[in-house]
Amino acid sequence: AALVPTAVLQSGVLSGKAVTAVCAGDHHNLALCSDGTLAAWGYNYFYGQLGDNSRNDSPVPVLVDRTGVLSGRTVTGISNGASHSLAWCLDGTLAAWGFNSFGELGLNNELPSTQPVQVDTSAQVTGSRFVAVAGGGSHTVALLALPLQTATTLPASAITRTGATLQGQVNPNDNSVTVAFEYGLTKSYGQTVAAIPASLSEWTETAVSAIIGGLIPSTTYHFRILANGSSGVAVGEDRTFTTRIDDTLLAALSLNSAALAPGFDREVTRYIAALPFAANSVTVRPVTYPGASVKVNGVSVASASESQAIPLPVGNTTITIRVTSGDGIAVRDYTITVTRLPRNFVFRSAGDVPVSAGEFSAAGHPVRIVLGFAPQPGTTLTMVNNTGLGLISGTFGNLAQGQRVTLSHGGTTYDFVANYFGGTGNDLVLQWAGTKLLAWGSNSYGQLGDKSTTRRLTPVATSDSGVLEGKTIIAVSAGYLHSLALCSDGTLASWGYNVQGQLGDGGSVNRKVPAALDLKSLKGRKVVAISSGRLHNLALCDDGRVAAWGYNKFGQLGTGDKLDSRIPVLVNPVGALAGKQVVSIAAGDYHSFALCADGSVAAWGYNDEGELGDGTNVGRMVPVAVDTAGILAGRKIASISAGQYHLLALCTDGTIVSWGYNNRGQLGNSRTTASSSPVRIGSTGALAGKTVVALGAGGSHSLALCSDGTLAAWGYNNLGQLGATGISQKTSPLTVTLPQGLAGRPIVGISAGAYHNLISFADGTLAAWGDNSSGQLGNNSTLKSATAVRVKAGALKGAGPIMFGTSGSAASHNLAVAATPAPEPAAVQDSRAENFGLASSSGGDAAYCADCDHDGIPDLVEYAFGLDPNASSAGQLPQGRRAGDRIILEFSRPQGVSGIVYGAEWSPNLQPTSWTVLPDSGSGDQHIFSMPADAAPSIFLRLRVRVP
Repeated sequence: AALVPTAVLQSGVLSGKAVTAVCAGDHHNLALCSDGTLAAWGYNYFYGQLGDNSRNDSPVPVLVDRTGVLSGRTVTGISNGASHSLAWCLDGTLAAWGFNSFGELGLNNELPSTQPVQVDTSAQVTGSRFVAVAGGGSHTVALLALPLQTATTLPASAITRTGATLQGQVNPNDNSVTVAFEYGLTKSYGQTVAAIPASLSEWTETAVSAIIGGLIPSTTYHFRILANGSSGVAVGEDRTFTTRIDDTLLAALSLNSAALAPGFDREVTRYIAALPFAANSVTVRPVTYPGASVKVNGVSVASASESQAIPLPVGNTTITIRVTSGDGIAVRDYTITVTRLPRNFVFRSAGDVPVSAGEFSAAGHPVRIVLGFAPQPGTTLTMVNNTGLGLISGTFGNLAQGQRVTLSHGGTTYDFVANYFGGTGNDLVLQWAGTKLLAWGSNSYGQLGDKSTTRRLTPVATSDSGVLEGKTIIAVSAGYLHSLALCSDGTLASWGYNVQGQLGDGGSVNRKVPAALDLKSLKGRKVVAISSGRLHNLALCDDGRVAAWGYNKFGQLGTGDKLDSRIPVLVNPVGALAGKQVVSIAAGDYHSFALCADGSVAAWGYNDEGELGDGTNVGRMVPVAVDTAGILAGRKIASISAGQYHLLALCTDGTIVSWGYNNRGQLGNSRTTASSSPVRIGSTGALAGKTVVALGAGGSHSLALCSDGTLAAWGYNNLGQLGATGISQKTSPLTVTLPQGLAGRPIVGISAGAYHNLISFADGTLAAWGDNSSGQLGNNSTLKSATAVRVKAGALKGAGPIMFGTSGSAASHNLAVAATPAPEPAAVQDSRAENFGLASSSGGDAAYCADCDHDGIPDLVEYAFGLDPNASSAGQLPQGRRAGDRIILEFSRPQGVSGIVYGAEWSPNLQPTSWTVLPDSGSGDQHIFSMPADAAPSIFLRLRVRVP
């Protein structure tokens, strides 16, 4: 016996254990450790109260047997009787062992047990569990926690368009419980609302409910009841309800004389339609759901009835249809913008635009086009200026995509081709049909298409025999070592490097001249736009789908794999492209972008520097959405331009954003750290107060054209590509200053190459600056230039004004499309032929040609100044000069020339209607034309000669 406390031996089974509970019997003891170990010591003879499967007494702790009922269970409490022991577990199991002559082990017998056995719970209340147990001398007492008896989900009631009342019943069975409902679109629920009442503790069944709102009309929801108490959680069965249809939706909507575009869908609220000139009014027929009311332009209309006639002036008329719900609380507006076409599409100048619309549906109507002026070679006529982001819906009945259109004025005919994907990418334009393809710069793999691999320091003609013969080129694109051309009839041609199949002709042979692509996988779709990456290409089809071909190591073809393709294949329309109409495309080095009609951008391919803009650096083999959580929140993108590893985007509100690689500041956000999400390009400095209208992304630099004609650039400047000297790079936009002779000329296009830039002027000239190691500046030199120099394209035979030019973000070569002159009127040809002593245009083997030597100068002009019509006369015509405060053009009639009337005109901007005739102050054979030098910021002179 010990008269003072002594320490229990904690070596052996208790060594290193933390004891959390102890209890004492008559002649034995029990201990529970934090790791779940049970230990006992003391008297054990005959009865087995130590539970170690023996009847041996033990003066030190021994382990209680855990191989039976206690196996795998967590013991939470212990107790001892006089000669028996008890343990209850987390799952509610109760175990006992030792003396049992009076049934204290609860086994429905009187046999002792030397190891733990489970107490008989057959009489226990179903679902209850042991929470406290105490052993008496020869009996045991246990406390049970009763379960929740019921938690029943009842059908929902008071269901509306956007809400419902959830109902249920709970019997707490004297437990304290909180009650709630779960609900959502699936059995995963996802949303919880507290019930009324939210707390219960009665013995009786109680009804509870909850009112929920903010639901989607015409949608099925799942819900169930939850009751959470001290004895556990009870859940009711899953039930469903469907919200009522939204009666602010229309059941149908139509016009009496035109089809809606898109076709009616009750969830779509904006529509467009087009009507011919003869239709001067229209009626609307809305159909509502029962109970709702509707007004058309503020006037009530009965459901399924025609509205009053709405007058239609030529142009756009917006009709508003307002639907009010039956309870008078909610309203929804539908709009139809109806375009009444003009009687004729009349062009009195190149700047005329007969139709402008935010969105436009041609609707198959026939049109008549009237030419009211003599267009200059290269003129583009805009029939429909579509200011919306989407493509024009349909075509005019007598004007298909790529169709050749012949217009006449003053006895001369002019050929154009129709392009519904022209202008800013979604305008209907008539493009000058006579085109000639030029190229210059690097040519190591034949990417200039002139049958050689010799670099060219000035533009040369790309071979127009074969696939390009007789075709009108509407777009060109330059890859790293290859080139593409798109013709008005949808023909695609390619040439240059082809090891990765980037020429799309099904093979791998390099080509020095253009060859046709294999388009059979497009299944009749017509290509309307192209873009080249380093070793792959993208093509936009007329139905808004995208095709790709070439190198695919990084998934840049968007086909869901990394297999190269030697012919165009359709990009998988999943992910960010699912259900979208693509309106513009852009290819970077190893990644691709698609701008959709809703103003979103999808991206796929290489992404190590965040080039895809999705907030990650994970490459993608199928399209993902560019992140719209930051600067793009609430904004729509209007145009995109892809650099080698970065992208520029112009938003509809004028905001400029960028993302991707930024080691040289090419993102323009005053930093040099890459960004995997769009960042804003500052509107300070060179862009302060400016509206950007076009963007160009190069290798590691960026270019912007502003509405006032100024240029800004940022990024890498190792070769002067920013148009500046003395700096290696710039992380924010700086102004590009054009030299005298180029400054002030209207700029109509920009393009960024790998390390150089190219700009197109309204007068048909080109200028370039930056790297020139391969002659990409086109000035017959290989010296780099931080100042823009004029591309020497004027001496090329048969090439008139440049219509557009381009390079590529990985390219050191350029492509340009020049206009070829229209033929002169037959009367002028015949008159001039007689003066030349040639046969007339109406007969003979020596039939007249307007420009026999193809130097861009008509033979009549060459004759008028004594030049040889069969040899290039470039640079030999009279030139204007400045004398004090005047500009003077002076020359004498050459000897041997007769029958010519000489004249001169000037223009401030080269627009067709801007030319003013200058008086001739000379006498006899001396001709003098002069004007003030300060008459305009820019002055353009031209000679005019005619046969009387």
